[in-house]
Amino acid sequence: MWCIWSERNKEIHGTKPKSADIIHTFAASHLAQYHKATSQQPAATGAKFNNSNSQAHQGSPHAKTRPKWHPPEAGCFKLNVDAACDNAGAVIGFGALIRGHYGNVIAGLSKPFRGCFSPKEMEAAAFFPSVNWAIQHQLPIHIIETDALVVVNALNKTSSTRFVIPFYDLVDDISYLLFYFPGAKVSHAKKDANEAAHALAKFALRLDEDKILLGEIPSPISSVVINDSIF
Repeated sequence: MWCIWSERNKEIHGTKPKSADIIHTFAASHLAQYHKATSQQPAATGAKFNNSNSQAHQGSPHAKTRPKWHPPEAGCFKLNVDAACDNAGAVIGFGALIRGHYGNVIAGLSKPFRGCFSPKEMEAAAFFPSVNWAIQHQLPIHIIETDALVVVNALNKTSSTRFVIPFYDLVDDISYLLFYFPGAKVSHAKKDANEAAHALAKFALRLDEDKILLGEIPSPISSVVINDSIF
């Protein structure tokens, strides 16, 4: 009811409300967080729970070990980037998502690109339009995260990658753009912790032009973002 009331107020005051499916996802997320919080509290009245309820609250071992997205510190913003490809159509999709400390979406980008790259070049190529997009829209960035370790090492100059990777000119161009974000940290993430950016990259494969969303969750990744926000 609170989610519906909040979106109704946005409509009344001239702000674009979220779509019905995203409102539903938010409501489900709040309920899931409530159940998670109450399941971790000791029973004050000594009430007994049956085995099936206990197992349901504990969840599966896989769910406990899943390397989820980690939020940035309060007041900071994290940019996740990734790429996807459709070899049959010779199309590459770039995905970028900026989120805050509470998992709140600041902006999202899905960018299609006609062409072919090697997998590692494709991951590096995802950085340039993503960072350039953030600069153009004056979006704050404190952490940039990708699941491409070789690109992270190249940007951080932690190895002799200058002499072994074929796309170092592109890395130099990205390094230049990063001067617009002094102090920004480039870090590596597991693939499972970069799902939102990957989903935006896959979504870009179906687009004819860039899709930019500011201040709202892109519908193709609403469930991923909500799941990442349940810390």
